[in-house]
Amino acid sequence: MFDIIIRGGTIVDGSGKQGFVSDLGIEDDKITAISNLSTGKAKKTINATGLYITPGFIDSHSHADASVPMWPDMESALGQGITTCVTGHCGISLAPINKYWLEQGFESPAFDRIIPPYPGGPLPGAGRILPTDDFAQVFEETFKTALDWRSFGEFLDRLDTGIGANMVCHVGHKQLRQQVLGIDSGRAASDDELKEIGSLLRECLEAGAWGLGFGLDYFSSGDAAQNELLYLMQIVKEYDKLVTAHVQSRAIRRGKNNPRHLYGEGLIEFLELGKESGARVHISHLNSISTSPGNEPGIYLLNSKAAEASLAIIEHYRKTGIRVTWDRLCAPVIPYYYFPLLAYKFRPYADDCGGPEGFSEALNSGWYRQTLIKEIRDGNHRGKLSFVSFNFDTAGDLTCIKTTENNITGLTLSQIAEKNGKNLLESALDILSIDPYAKFHRKLVFSPETAKVFARCDDVSFGTDNGAYNYDHAQLDAPGFISHGTPSAFCQMIAYLEQDYGLSFEQMIRRLSANAAGSFGISNRGTLQEGYFADILVINKEKLCSNFNLIEPRTQPSGIEYVIVNGKIALEKGTFMSNRPGKSIRSYKSKD
Repeated sequence: MFDIIIRGGTIVDGSGKQGFVSDLGIEDDKITAISNLSTGKAKKTINATGLYITPGFIDSHSHADASVPMWPDMESALGQGITTCVTGHCGISLAPINKYWLEQGFESPAFDRIIPPYPGGPLPGAGRILPTDDFAQVFEETFKTALDWRSFGEFLDRLDTGIGANMVCHVGHKQLRQQVLGIDSGRAASDDELKEIGSLLRECLEAGAWGLGFGLDYFSSGDAAQNELLYLMQIVKEYDKLVTAHVQSRAIRRGKNNPRHLYGEGLIEFLELGKESGARVHISHLNSISTSPGNEPGIYLLNSKAAEASLAIIEHYRKTGIRVTWDRLCAPVIPYYYFPLLAYKFRPYADDCGGPEGFSEALNSGWYRQTLIKEIRDGNHRGKLSFVSFNFDTAGDLTCIKTTENNITGLTLSQIAEKNGKNLLESALDILSIDPYAKFHRKLVFSPETAKVFARCDDVSFGTDNGAYNYDHAQLDAPGFISHGTPSAFCQMIAYLEQDYGLSFEQMIRRLSANAAGSFGISNRGTLQEGYFADILVINKEKLCSNFNLIEPRTQPSGIEYVIVNGKIALEKGTFMSNRPGKSIRSYKSKD
């Protein structure tokens, strides 16, 4: 007796090979038969005639570990077919937190109750810091869940009490440093501190961490000296685990500004560390080589030659024996440039006013408005990054997508300014003085040629670069701002399938499943084989649609009929079972 039989579907097994019609049987958490099961009996039968049976998608670059304590059902992941999230990237993780909690961003509403937001607006990785014991109570009050872990092993145990999808966890470099260096963690470690960081890393690796994640653009991972990076990578090598890195792309590193820095230099730096340490390395969200020093991350030369240049560097190091893998964000749903609230361009000022509504009221004061205008015109906007700062050179391209002033919907800010006979800044403030929640959007300059170069690589894997939420994600409705509830959290993996990369459906499924399993060494998942874990999707390809929605990102994709995690149905015909069948997938590779 099978627990589940899926009958008559076209099996696309994740290998990239042509699909074939067959039945599939599941017992407990495993696939036990892929064959004709016409005489087989099951507790649950799914009729998949005319549908496709595929492996569950593996999100190769997820930050769901930082959101899962607050939203353990992980509906936004399951809704787009993700059954396993690979996490701990960019230096970010929620463990170990033995002494301190370094803000990751997902838990910001709790921090806001204790410490005011950073005055320059949210800076990636420049989080607020509190002793964990002091933070625990307000965290629990804010999110109605216990902060009942401190070590990395205890965090994995917490995941095993019930989560929506599986989790592969690396330990974040930032949290390791925070526990040892204390509040003053934006600096190099002393020799004694470095040994202590190394000891803590070993503890995490022995508890089941898959490796170590660097965030070399961010506080405080980017403040580490070169000898620290090498030392920790050598420890990871001892356990034959993996080091992932958000390599340096920004101009600032270790407190110094190098406006001539290029992305390729950060890529080579990490690969050289891989060469010297002997560790297996993985490059997070690989980018094209930048030809314009000092660019904001993601604004790179957008043509196929630039993408080929990045791949050529990787291939060069592979030929020298370096074990290197990578992932890529190839669909135009990249999260951090999709904050549609116009008020976000004035984030520090709006924070001072208590949020968009308070900011809107303040703008109706002539004195406040003129003071703000003068400060911004003089080049002293307190926002430190492009998505929280009004830039005269680029603001004109912002297009209105939702506002109470319907006569401007669909117009760019330049068109609105021309229509009203005012400049860009005054026009933006006029809109916000009436509608604090007006939404504007700038389309990313996204090169299909560049995306195709990366997507066509046999070893590419894809990710969302986001957390996992429920569809009633309350943070999106809070008086503050949308920090993480962007479309990528809800539809990115399906958006990949919508792109025209010149690849077959079977080839794309492999890139969304088996390739990530291979890159990270996740065994018995990523393909449909007898004896493998039953992480499975049933897809109606004719109805498959991301339903990408900037105005309301909490929009569920269409066409995912069933999501099965570890043999349990987690999503059935649009309905979430809320049974939390996922678990932490631990790595217990022993030290050499």
